Amino acid sequence: MNDTKEKQYRLTIEQRKQIKELWDMGLTQVAIAHKLGLFSSAVSRELKQGRIDGTNDLGRRMYDPFVAQERIMESRKKLMRVFSEEERLMLAEMWERGVSARAIGKYFGTNWIVVRRELGKGTVGGEEALCLLQNGRTPYCPILAAQNTVTYVDDEEGGE
Repeated sequence: MNDTKEKQYRLTIEQRKQIKELWDMGLTQVAIAHKLGLFSSAVSRELKQGRIDGTNDLGRRMYDPFVAQERIMESRKKLMRVFSEEERLMLAEMWERGVSARAIGKYFGTNWIVVRRELGKGTVGGEEALCLLQNGRTPYCPILAAQNTVTYVDDEEGGE
């Protein structure tokens, strides 16, 4: 039993398998968290993330650690989105018109956090930052955002 709880941002597949085993044995979310040294909220989120149709022998909702892992990976991919030049121009126009980051995110099919990160890349700093848009927002420069974007190349595609 682990009595200390450390803040952990990502569960391993082994921890997910342990959660499944303990869940299928009938332990509560709190008991699983206590046994694995996690917060009960982390176990609760994990069980929701890996939920699949059906119930187990105890009548509980089914949990699949591999489904949870796949859904987490898909969610991370969305956070790594890179905007095209055309999208950056559209984003700049929407931002200047006063459209919220959340609404822009919905328009582009992404999370508002990704939009805020993109806006941060294209924020004009220094003395220019003193010049705010009429709506009181910091200006967003698509050209600057493009210069501040790091692109990743998969090993399979690039390299010899």
